[in-house]
Amino acid sequence: MNFILITQYFPPEIGGGSQRSIGFVEELLKLGVDVTVVAPFPSYLMEKNQIEKQFRLFQYKEENGIKIFRCFVYASDRGSFLKRMLYYLSFTFSASFVTLFKLKKFDYLLTISPPLFTGIVGVINKIFRRTKFIFDIGDLWPESAIQLGFLKNKTAIQIASGSKN
Repeated sequence: MNFILITQYFPPEIGGGSQRSIGFVEELLKLGVDVTVVAPFPSYLMEKNQIEKQFRLFQYKEENGIKIFRCFVYASDRGSFLKRMLYYLSFTFSASFVTLFKLKKFDYLLTISPPLFTGIVGVINKIFRRTKFIFDIGDLWPESAIQLGFLKNKTAIQIASGSKN
């Protein structure tokens, strides 16, 4: 069995998302599954001197026995809404390119969220490659969508938040 795992956060980056992603990979490898990770060049929660600033669309390497395609991402402090969207969408486009044109046939494509944008890569592959697509939504907080301005409808906010007011 052959899995492609799409994640916006992967070691050496730190944080919960990175740890969840490596956990998925380690468990799949224990089961004998062939796993290739598609992740951005490291930049999230890293010191500025650790971030690779060179423009490369992708790079393949093996790290600790794990096959990894690192993809371009707009690396910034993501302080503004625009910078945050550029960070998410640049990875969505580069990961879509890699999965569609650089990877050979695979049985399953697993995308890990947050962010929800990783799911776009899965949908694109489901449509164009007829890939079996698994979308793991590990964290769905309505407050994030509200803060980012995606969720504005008061009724939808009440339903998503579980409040009756």
